[in-house]
Amino acid sequence: MVRTIKTKEHVRDIKVLDKASIVSGHLRQVSFKTRDQIQESTEKEPPNQYAVNQISAKSKQMANTVGSKGKQSISQSLISKRTKALDKEKIQTPLREKKRSIRQKQRVWKPESKIKTTERIESLPKVFSYQKAQVLYRQRKLAKEAKKKSQQGIAASKKTVQYGKKGITKGADLLKKGADLIHRLFVTLTSVAGSAAVVIVLVCALIGGIFLSGTSVQASGISLSAEVLQYTPMIQKYCEQYEIPQFVNAVQAIMMQESGGKGNDPMQCSECPYNEKYPNTPNGITDPEYSVEIGIKYFAECLKQAKCTDPFDRDTLSLAFQGYNYGNGYIDWAISNFGGYTQTNALMFSEQMQAKLGTSGYGDPEYVPHVMRYYSYGLMNVGDSPNFNNQEAWGNNNPYSRQGLYGQCTWFAWGRFYEIYGWGPSWTANGWDWVNMLVTYNSDQFRLSAIPDVGAVFSGIEHNHVGIVIAYDGTNITVQEGNLDGRTNTFEEAKTDWQTKVYTLQSLNAAYGGVMFAVKK
Repeated sequence: MVRTIKTKEHVRDIKVLDKASIVSGHLRQVSFKTRDQIQESTEKEPPNQYAVNQISAKSKQMANTVGSKGKQSISQSLISKRTKALDKEKIQTPLREKKRSIRQKQRVWKPESKIKTTERIESLPKVFSYQKAQVLYRQRKLAKEAKKKSQQGIAASKKTVQYGKKGITKGADLLKKGADLIHRLFVTLTSVAGSAAVVIVLVCALIGGIFLSGTSVQASGISLSAEVLQYTPMIQKYCEQYEIPQFVNAVQAIMMQESGGKGNDPMQCSECPYNEKYPNTPNGITDPEYSVEIGIKYFAECLKQAKCTDPFDRDTLSLAFQGYNYGNGYIDWAISNFGGYTQTNALMFSEQMQAKLGTSGYGDPEYVPHVMRYYSYGLMNVGDSPNFNNQEAWGNNNPYSRQGLYGQCTWFAWGRFYEIYGWGPSWTANGWDWVNMLVTYNSDQFRLSAIPDVGAVFSGIEHNHVGIVIAYDGTNITVQEGNLDGRTNTFEEAKTDWQTKVYTLQSLNAAYGGVMFAVKK
């Protein structure tokens, strides 16, 4: 038996470390240049410049990469914001439409403002239209709230002014009643005292006691004669009998104009229809007391027909005065054709009656201003000259006095206005602004007019001047005005720096380049 011995064959490969492959794995993949290429590039570009250029190129490449990624990020952010804004707008659009519908039902928008607002919103970029629309809405809302508060403030101011005017009106009424009371006291004292000097002292004492505030009541125009004053008790008696006790001073003014209190027919009422005792011819009555009674009875009828119950109601009182002179047929004629008395229609009536009767005259077309010269009805002392001792008019209350503007036309107009009406304007203004200011701030009492009236204020249009109208007969305008020397004076100088002057309407307009009047309503 042949036995073979098996031997284990070991094949061993001797592994050799391949250093080249290992090293090559750690080497950067670069391109190699041949000597010739290197030499050629070196000749074109020095080695140090080549390195700088390579670094710069890499930096630009990196900056471009970063910028591109930044733009991409910003773009994605904007897209996200736009998407959110559009989603929000879609959600809130129904709510806004509902609110807009409610607002439109509550108020009416002005078409112009609505169109402008719409155009402004539509002109905005769509992405931001909602936000800007909200800003505009808030701005409009704030503006409306401010306007509303402003209107509320104006309304409150108007109410304050109205209450103030009501207070002034009530105060004026009290003063009128006080003036009437003083006149009655005067009448009573006249009948009791028998001495004019005693009466004057007592009345002055009463005035001082009643008007402690400094407001004075002055007689107007020309004083009553002693002959008229002696009839005062009799006038009072028959005024009470015919229920017009508040018109005693009006009857005195009529008597003063008719006769001055002289003669047997002091009221000149012989031709009156109520005269049934004596001939209806001029001076037919020979009993003074009968004349007073018939004259007052007839005047009471004229007052009733003219619907005059207030001795301070100038319009209806003037109508009654002219009716007393013409006959009460004039009163119905004036009311029917003109609504009341005017000096123009008084002249027209006289001319018509002259033509009808074939006479050269009929009554006195200027009877009302003639009687008014003697009529003292409280504060309306239109016919007086300035009383420079009246400190309320010329000193304490006069704002121009407080500024030292004595002698200026505005100073004079303010003082005369205060003396006539018993109150002064609450503002100061240039002469040519007076009429507009008076009408603006006292529209319940004065109106603009191109035709004057007694007690009116006039302003020059081209010349800075203001004055007061104290008489007007339809042609001639009698005014009082100050600042004749054209400068500011001392108070003593100012007391003589004024005049009473008669103009026609044409000459007054020519003197001051046109005039406008603030006429008492």
